[in-house]
Amino acid sequence: GSSCPPELGDDVSLKKSLEELLKCMLRVWCREEQALTKLGSTKH
Repeated sequence: GSSCPPELGDDVSLKKSLEELLKCMLRVWCREEQALTKLGSTKH
């Protein structure tokens, strides 16, 4: 059959997990940014 090599499959899954990690980090970062801006606005 036309099954792709395991190395390629691992690479794809690795890429996917990395993307998920990036998304998660971005989400957390955005949340922290919002919290910081809220704190800053309440302080001033």
